[in-house]
Amino acid sequence: MATDRAKPKRGVMMDIFLEDSVEKQIKEIQKVENLQDERDVIYRAIQNYFEKVTKSKMITGSTEFEKTNNTGFDGEVDFSHLSNILKNIETDNLIERLPQNDIYGLDGAGIIWIFHNRMLPVKFSLLCLSQMILEQNDPWVDLDDLKKYVQDSAQNFVDRFDNFPDIKNNFGVTTGFPRSFSSIQNTDGSLDNDKTLLSHYRSKKRFSEQFVGRKLRLRQIQNQRMLSEGYCIGGACFEMDLIHAKSAYKNNKEQNPDSSSKIKERIVVTLNERGLKFAQLKNNLMDFVYGHSATEPEKIFSDDEKNFYLNEILPRFEFENDFVRGLIKGGTIESSKYLKTVFEEKYMEFLKMKFPDKALPPHMQSSVTFRIRALVIMARLIEFGIFKKKPGTKSGPYILQQT
Repeated sequence: MATDRAKPKRGVMMDIFLEDSVEKQIKEIQKVENLQDERDVIYRAIQNYFEKVTKSKMITGSTEFEKTNNTGFDGEVDFSHLSNILKNIETDNLIERLPQNDIYGLDGAGIIWIFHNRMLPVKFSLLCLSQMILEQNDPWVDLDDLKKYVQDSAQNFVDRFDNFPDIKNNFGVTTGFPRSFSSIQNTDGSLDNDKTLLSHYRSKKRFSEQFVGRKLRLRQIQNQRMLSEGYCIGGACFEMDLIHAKSAYKNNKEQNPDSSSKIKERIVVTLNERGLKFAQLKNNLMDFVYGHSATEPEKIFSDDEKNFYLNEILPRFEFENDFVRGLIKGGTIESSKYLKTVFEEKYMEFLKMKFPDKALPPHMQSSVTFRIRALVIMARLIEFGIFKKKPGTKSGPYILQQT
């Protein structure tokens, strides 16, 4: 009769020299904990230490994380000094902005991209860029460095809301920001540490690439004409015309004299006039969360920020601008179903008028596609306090607030 044998695990053999005192400690632990052998002691010790380091880095803040927070965004920006740094900025050879349909295809034409679902992450990213410019005393910041800076600063920002659960729940302010290690564990306790870490990493990467910026790949660009003209950039801050970007080079020899590569191409970004204007508009929520104000905010954005969104950002997105102004003019919206119906009807008219010779991709023939896009547009309007969903309802009505 055949006996079941455990399938051997993959691994490596390691020769380790241990002092006599360490060997005695291992044997004592084995005896006290009733473990199988010395290998079991070492294996468990490594597992426990890894778990301790992981939790320290991702939850309570390791030395590395705390160091990043100490030099990250702290809720205050010296805009007077920042304006002086940006005063004589050179804007030659900037990377050109593409129309939304050149980046995302027809389903992105004339609207803010669906994954740029909130504006607070945009505001936050601009403030982080402002702080980095001040720290470096240089208007141009490496895009990859900025993304890492924003990721770490955003984690600190999200963690701060643990002290203000009512604000967090009432405003939903952490939507769009990276998910914390602990929130992922609480949502899906079945994930082990490795999978939780991976999910956390992906959340941070998604956040920085969607809101801060990313270099577009060849297959992502619909307008092939742009490929011969240099890099193309995507991301909310860039697409909303709040930052400039350009190609730059750095000399690797300065950092590594033995390097055979003298130059490395990179992307650098800075605030433009519109981005600086939006960044320096006072935000009571951030002032409160970072401890610079004792007054608890009643809403996420100020009226000045709301007006900036309506008058400076939305006009860059032709269809969404017209659609939003139509919603405001129409007043209360009875349900999400009605919102989706109106959006689908008007968006189809817009696409047929602007792109009469292009066929809709298959996924745009689904009502779900239009429903999601309509709800994302409404979510941003609720974020700015332009509409408010009736409390206790799942699908509306959406009540127009005083504008």
